[in-house]
Amino acid sequence: MLMTEFREQDLTGAHFERVSLKGATFARVYLNDARMRSVDFTGAQVRGSLFNGTRLRGVELVDVEIYGELRNVVMNGVDVAPLVEAELNRRLPERARMRPDDPAGFREAWAILERLWEGTVARARTFPEAALHRGVEDEWSFIQTLRHLNFASAAWVGRMILGNASPWHQLDLPWDEAPGWDGIPWDREAQPPLDEVLTVRRERQAMVRHVMESLTDEQLASVVTRTEPGWPRQENFPVKECLRVVLIEEWEHRLYAERDLTILGRELIMDILLIAGLWLDGSVWDEVVPTLETLGHRPVPLTLPGQGDGSASATLDDQVAAVLAAVDSASGKPMVVGHSAACTLAWLAADARPEKVAKIALIGGFPSADGQPYADLFEPKDGVMPFPGWAPFEGPDSADLDEETRRSIASSAIPVPEGVTKGVVRLVDERRYDVPVVLVCPEFSPAQAQEWIAAGDLPELAKAKHLDFVDIDSGHWPMVTRPVELARLLAAAAVED
Repeated sequence: MLMTEFREQDLTGAHFERVSLKGATFARVYLNDARMRSVDFTGAQVRGSLFNGTRLRGVELVDVEIYGELRNVVMNGVDVAPLVEAELNRRLPERARMRPDDPAGFREAWAILERLWEGTVARARTFPEAALHRGVEDEWSFIQTLRHLNFASAAWVGRMILGNASPWHQLDLPWDEAPGWDGIPWDREAQPPLDEVLTVRRERQAMVRHVMESLTDEQLASVVTRTEPGWPRQENFPVKECLRVVLIEEWEHRLYAERDLTILGRELIMDILLIAGLWLDGSVWDEVVPTLETLGHRPVPLTLPGQGDGSASATLDDQVAAVLAAVDSASGKPMVVGHSAACTLAWLAADARPEKVAKIALIGGFPSADGQPYADLFEPKDGVMPFPGWAPFEGPDSADLDEETRRSIASSAIPVPEGVTKGVVRLVDERRYDVPVVLVCPEFSPAQAQEWIAAGDLPELAKAKHLDFVDIDSGHWPMVTRPVELARLLAAAAVED
């Protein structure tokens, strides 16, 4: 279908009748004094728009959601704006303090906002940072919200009240519908680290706090004029209104941020299946699980057949079946985490369920290729492969293990049935290469792993279409020596697109 574009055109007085504009986009369009009859707005998304003086007659408002400033909004003969105000203040009593009239009231309001924002930032820090760059329903991300508040403080306090004509930081972010100005930064797509934005944020908060602390009745009753190029440009604008703008911006955007963090939290919850390597059962993840839970995920440590269930006759097929059963019973698409030799089990899950696995995380190991034995690494004894002691793992593998930890691992090591270690890997579905993979590099570096892939030593990973590398400063068992850091890396991997 031919799509017509109208740009920089004056269609004043145009007449549209029996016209379909489904899916059309309007940006910086003036519909002042427009007349509309029998117009279907079902599913329309309206943002940053003015409805001043608008009259709606004979309309149907069902499942309508409105966020914005309401003044003199009469619905069926009732001005609902005061009712909405009263209900919002009932739900959030401190909201009524955001429109103070005296210096003490402004100081109290700002103290409330700093306290509330401290809790919101603490909550945001429980999310992987990648999630803080994600917006909800085209709204700003959490970090973009902080950048906008930095802009608002600089504009209304730094420029208007303190007289700095250009108080901007390169990360400041105006509102989306702003006209744009020379000399004022506006990079919506930048993704700076949270701590970098918070550094600016603390400086701006301190600036506002200083103004509030020194505020007098005379200052509050005064007006300011700023006509230099930039924004805002106002003449005889009340200082009280400058400060109120900042208070309202801070209050409303914190509510939006809390709302979106709640939505993100629901979206980001993922089952994370944790598969330990040879000689280990599910308890090896005990120190990883709490942090993953704190970060909003559902960790599922697996105890494999032959590695903790008392079976000495388990086979590789039995272990694969146990992993696939966990995948099938997961809520949504899980991330499957394999450690060491169990990286192959994670890969086998991607091969058997490519449409059901969201991502594969490989810790300190690589998937075996089709036709290779699973883990025929040491001589079996009486049908099992016992832990061989620490000699084979001297060097980077075990450098971060103290003697007590070594004794603990060795004493609890479970001999692995020969039917597992000598099982033959069978890979059949090339869609496994479409499943995103993150390789967590403990005793080796990402650069080394990339060299091995380039050299042809890791053929399965060489074909992976979406492969990321994450470094962790540990030996071969980071779930033991770096559990919190490992959990944070896994949680971040779970939410990355």
